[in-house]
Amino acid sequence: GMLGALLLIWRDWVASPVGPRTFVAAPAGSPSFGTLAAAVGSARAGDLISLEPGTYPEQLILPDGVSLKARVAGASVFVRPAGAPDGWVAITAAGDGGGTIAGVRVASTPEAAIDVGVRLSGHGRLLELIQIDGPVRTGIDLAADGSMAVQGSHFSLAGPAIVVAAGSQLEVAGSIFVAGTAHRPSATGGPDDGTYPHAITVGDGARVMLRHNVFSGFGPDPFAGLPAADREQMRAGNVVVTAGPSAVR
Repeated sequence: GMLGALLLIWRDWVASPVGPRTFVAAPAGSPSFGTLAAAVGSARAGDLISLEPGTYPEQLILPDGVSLKARVAGASVFVRPAGAPDGWVAITAAGDGGGTIAGVRVASTPEAAIDVGVRLSGHGRLLELIQIDGPVRTGIDLAADGSMAVQGSHFSLAGPAIVVAAGSQLEVAGSIFVAGTAHRPSATGGPDDGTYPHAITVGDGARVMLRHNVFSGFGPDPFAGLPAADREQMRAGNVVVTAGPSAVR
């Protein structure tokens, strides 16, 4: 009767999880943990996916509000698999539920080049201890009217490390930006290809705050799209090394 139905509902409510959950994922073939795809399929807003060390030759679409953290910073590496189509994006996250992406590395090679390391839209994502290196067209791509923060991360790539679309908000602190080897200055003082790249490209109306970062090998002006006054302020609050990436260890 009615009492029995209410009892069943109460039991289901008590048995259902009410707090954030952690899913441990490992590269395919691990005898101890499930795959990343399985963790993504089960996770919901507020949950955490913890990555075991290893190579992940796959694209990740992270659900809104779900966090991703490598158990060992720099040891969980996303790569483009052999035979994958062009325009490869390693990690995509959208939505306004926030969440953290921490400790992962995106590694691109000439043989398996990655187009975008991390593509974000929406608000409230924190990226920390991220490493993106190799021939990547864009390290992090933030869509229009979005917001994110980057802390303690390392970028060493040929293209811009961060592209901020119009109307977005970006805060970066304590990170290192190194121009890829294709842009290292020559013995005559200029880069090998005759132009300096930009570490961060900013769209119209975007707001950017940069504090305590190091920019190496990008020439005297690592920023594109900033008004002159903002550019000088950014230079004052960060370290700009024009001698080349070899100056940063």
